[in-house]
Amino acid sequence: MLLHHAKGHNLGPPVSDRRPLFCRRSAGMMEAGSDMTETKARKLLRNWSGLGRLEAWAAEQEWEATPSGWAVLGTLQGWHFRIEVIADGIRLKAGEPGAGQPALWTLIG
Repeated sequence: MLLHHAKGHNLGPPVSDRRPLFCRRSAGMMEAGSDMTETKARKLLRNWSGLGRLEAWAAEQEWEATPSGWAVLGTLQGWHFRIEVIADGIRLKAGEPGAGQPALWTLIG
């Protein structure tokens, strides 16, 4: 399985946990009542056991802040990922360009 950056470059091995965070949550942009930060979201993804460690892969990629959470800048076999903050955790969206509805799953924590 090859991991690709959004610009098509091979990523090589996963980035270590010691790398700097690439985005910060802006006040008022996430779902009301949530205290989810990028650090907490990455930890939740990293520790989730499901879908062949897909969540751990997403945790190790660069992210870009969005109004509802973050966009994962890397792709995995053509799939793009978004992380949305919800009141009790995060929702991971996975979609392939040109496909119908994205796959959605919720991580509570």
